[in-house]
Amino acid sequence: MRAAAQPPLLVLFRTFFGRFFASETVTSDIRLRQTMVWVLAFLLTPGFVLLIQLFPAYQAIVVRARRFQSPGLVDDWLEWIVFVFVTYSMVTVGLIAAFVWDALDFDHRDAMVLGPAPVRGRTIVGAKLMALGALLACATLPINLVNGFFFAIETADHIGARGFAVHFIAFLIATVTAAVFVFAVVVAMRGILSVVAGQHVAAAAGSFLQFAFVVGLLSCVFLSPAVWKIPSASLNNPDTVGWFPTSWFLGLFERVRGSTRPYFVPLAARALLAVPVATVAAVLVSILSFGRAMQHAISRPATASWMPATIWHAAARRLAGGRAVARATCDFTLLTIARNRTVQTPIAMNAALGVAIALAALTRAKTVADLTHPRTIVLWLPLLVGYWIAIGVRAATFMPSESAAAWVFRAAGVGRGVAFRSGARAATLAVVLPPSLLIVWFGIAPLLGWRIAAWHTAFVSIVLMAATDAQMLTIRHVPFTEIYAPGHARLRTRWPLYAIGMFAVAAWPVRAELRAFGGGEVRLIAAALTVALLIYAAGRRWALPGPPTEPEEAELVEDDEATVLNIGRVLPARADAIARAADSQG
Repeated sequence: MRAAAQPPLLVLFRTFFGRFFASETVTSDIRLRQTMVWVLAFLLTPGFVLLIQLFPAYQAIVVRARRFQSPGLVDDWLEWIVFVFVTYSMVTVGLIAAFVWDALDFDHRDAMVLGPAPVRGRTIVGAKLMALGALLACATLPINLVNGFFFAIETADHIGARGFAVHFIAFLIATVTAAVFVFAVVVAMRGILSVVAGQHVAAAAGSFLQFAFVVGLLSCVFLSPAVWKIPSASLNNPDTVGWFPTSWFLGLFERVRGSTRPYFVPLAARALLAVPVATVAAVLVSILSFGRAMQHAISRPATASWMPATIWHAAARRLAGGRAVARATCDFTLLTIARNRTVQTPIAMNAALGVAIALAALTRAKTVADLTHPRTIVLWLPLLVGYWIAIGVRAATFMPSESAAAWVFRAAGVGRGVAFRSGARAATLAVVLPPSLLIVWFGIAPLLGWRIAAWHTAFVSIVLMAATDAQMLTIRHVPFTEIYAPGHARLRTRWPLYAIGMFAVAAWPVRAELRAFGGGEVRLIAAALTVALLIYAAGRRWALPGPPTEPEEAELVEDDEATVLNIGRVLPARADAIARAADSQG
């Protein structure tokens, strides 16, 4: 008995929704599910950390307010906690949207597949919008339901069951609507960029959004211990925070909770207006981008190939040396980083981690004047960011962007392992050094003066070169050409080593630099240069990759973990049908 055919809307919905969770760098569905579990744990952890950080102080404020008959103090702290959790909800769903950035919009592949299909356009757009709604629900409800439950328990224990219900509902409405707003803005932004600037520019913007949302997510945790002690009077001034979307949804929470404070009325009105406007904009832009994609269903629009800036590229080739193999390796690495969104993700996430740690360290300064004197929390900023970018580049090099290129490089450069290393080293430095030096020139120089900035520029360059050379000792292949080994970086289990490396590259050298200020700068630079040259010499001696070999037994995928198409049953059935049709005609 033949199974009933599924409606096209349902089939397309399942296809579009499945694309959000597809990955070309995971060896099997089991590995993909494991990765998704760790991503969910990563997103849930900041919420629990915030609960631990904020609510003990809130309970102390409740006791203090009862003693001194100051109920307004409790409301102030309650508003600050909601402000933090609304921000957390917004950056979490924004980060998820940034991770599936390429699948938020219709691309050339969708146009090629769906263009000739006998399916109405409104069915395709409707299925895409349904998939986006399902993704939003999966990204928003689990996290906010858990946080809302614990929030209501902690904040309503002194006002009874009715207070628990009111706080839970108000919290859920505020955080979910905030997440809907951010998700709709990101979807609209993706569609506008693809229509106005093209798919290439739109794809490149995804990495910047990932960086921004990871910084926001980590800052919710790292910065909250330093900021939650600040009096929340600024939240009570709509002229100060009225432009910030988080305050809009804080006002919505207060209105649902029944607050009598009048300054939250206009903020709640802005939230109720912003959500439908952003949602309608996302729907209209999705329809427009679908029409634009269908126009290019036959011929793909020409786009200029993007290459790093001329000076940046020329400097990288100069660092690679005069060998053609080294320069080819450098060009291949830089082009892959520039064009492949998959390899940009670990670089953006690690860079965001470095920025979040730097922001948390800066909160130790009580005033801006404290930052105008040479201190570790100021001087280590470029080294800290450069270190984490280098860690991200290392993790990205193990992603198989072009596995077939391994044979090309090895066939063209047999016996030239040093050239491979030189090219990969030059490309890594081209990614690591510019952001770090920009921090020195535009961040440290205005604070500490150009004399200190000049010495620090040389010191930062030497330390990061030494760190890059030490990192290259662990890379025995041309970047992006090796089959991916799941969990190679093992950040979840080896984070103490990464933390020690952060202090070895960023904190300890800066402390030595602080002791050298006042006459010992030349000796410090000479010592650092000596260590860097020793590491560089060791790297050149170690850079001897072996010839192509068969994969080791440990690298083989087990049968029960392999993902197959399972078309073996389809082809015989189709062959039988063709044979029966031929017999009936004969």
